Amino acid sequence: MAATEALEQTIANSLRASLNELTGIWDYVGYDDTERTDHTRCITAKLQSALNEIIADENSARLKMEHDIECKRREVADLCQQLRIPSYLPERGLTSSGLMKALKNKSDELATLKQNRFEQYARMRSRALRLSHLLNESSDVGEKRIAAFPPLQTQVQSEGDKPDHALTPDRIPEEREISALKEICDRLDSRYGPLAAQHATLRADIGRVASDIQYQPQNDREAELLKAIGLSDLCTHPAADSTPGVVRKLSEAGHPKTKNDVNNKPDGALSSEPYEPVVDDEILKWLTDWRLRIVKEKARLVGTCDELRAYLATMWHRLDKPELEQTAFLEQHSGYRPDTLDALQEEVDRCQQMKWEKLDTYLARLTDEATRLARVCCLDESIVQLPPNQDAGDPEVVANHLETVLEQLNHTYSLYRPIYEAIAVYEDSWQNLMDVEMRLKDPAIFSNRGGILLKTEKEKKRIMKDVQHAEQDALSAIEQYELRTKTQFLLSNGKSFKDYINARWASTKSSREASRARRSVAPLTNSRPSSTALSGPPGAPT
Repeated sequence: MAATEALEQTIANSLRASLNELTGIWDYVGYDDTERTDHTRCITAKLQSALNEIIADENSARLKMEHDIECKRREVADLCQQLRIPSYLPERGLTSSGLMKALKNKSDELATLKQNRFEQYARMRSRALRLSHLLNESSDVGEKRIAAFPPLQTQVQSEGDKPDHALTPDRIPEEREISALKEICDRLDSRYGPLAAQHATLRADIGRVASDIQYQPQNDREAELLKAIGLSDLCTHPAADSTPGVVRKLSEAGHPKTKNDVNNKPDGALSSEPYEPVVDDEILKWLTDWRLRIVKEKARLVGTCDELRAYLATMWHRLDKPELEQTAFLEQHSGYRPDTLDALQEEVDRCQQMKWEKLDTYLARLTDEATRLARVCCLDESIVQLPPNQDAGDPEVVANHLETVLEQLNHTYSLYRPIYEAIAVYEDSWQNLMDVEMRLKDPAIFSNRGGILLKTEKEKKRIMKDVQHAEQDALSAIEQYELRTKTQFLLSNGKSFKDYINARWASTKSSREASRARRSVAPLTNSRPSSTALSGPPGAPT
């Protein structure tokens, strides 16, 4: 009753403006009460007729909703049966509209679940076959593994004689089938994952080294993998010989991109799909061997390039090449690529040619270098001089002799480097001590006993400690060498280094006593002492 009153009030409120307009017309025309009653009766009849039509439409909609509810009930029940889940029971007390909404929501939910099962089944089955292929198994092994899970056959749904072109599988997979397929995929993934990780590590190492040295693939198999990891630019040149000792020349330094290149991007960057390689023990062994091979090639390039750079630094110094040109060349040809090796080798050839053009400068620097190294190696500087049986007037003979001597000295220095470095420190300290001794022999120093003499004595004590430390370091280096090689380190005169320093101290002591006796008689000149106290070790070790 209250609902009817509310409806009446709503209709009356909505028609109030029209009724006011109608009564205004009647007032204008001047209808009396009888005429107004007749018109009102006519209006009421028309409104009743319209309301009857509305009621009939609502009854038809109610019947259709009840029919739709029954169809939706059957649809939901059919989906529950297909999905093998308990039947759906809506809540009690729902109105027809509420029941229809609940059934529609449930139908959509079950349809989504059905579609998800289709997709999961197909995806899991496809993944199992894919993993079998990635593990390099035969197709028969993969098909046999999933023989209990046949593929879904699609069919066209139709209503009557008119197909709606909707393709649906012929059956709905069960949860147990999807779970079983998932277990198969998990087992295959557990096998493929570690192998793929090893493959990725080897692939990354190969890609990094190949990019560093501009490696060119030797066959289609290598080219395919380099393209897959985004190094297509390395596959544009024909394979080159990578035999150690042979400089490989690139036809183009950087291989500029052309219009035919697809977006100028590597193949690996064109797809968003993750790269999943076929992998097994044989493939991993091939990748391991390949990595070892290009690592050795890089080591060869690094060693050769470093050796050539060191040689160029020596040659540039001998040829007096400007520092700016040296720096510019090294910056331009940094790295360890074949084109870098080629450029370094060309510069070496150029330096070999220039040394004959600047022979005077080259020979002077070569002589200084050989003399310095002979002194460091405890050899007499006469080793640098040309033997009497050779022509000293031929610059080529002199250059070859000095280069041979330098090669021998470098070899000797490399054998005893720790010892020579320690002896060099000792010689520097000893020379500093001799300089202080010379200053102390000057009679003029005694004219200012409170100043220069005291400072010089303190300096002598400090340098004396440095000499003693340097002696111990040199003797320790010699001792380590003798323990390691089981041989005795002797100088070329047959004496040990310890005998040499003892003789030097003895000579210095006798020279100091003689100088003390003459100090008050005549002043000493500023010339350096010419005793064995200032000479280096007599010759190279034997």
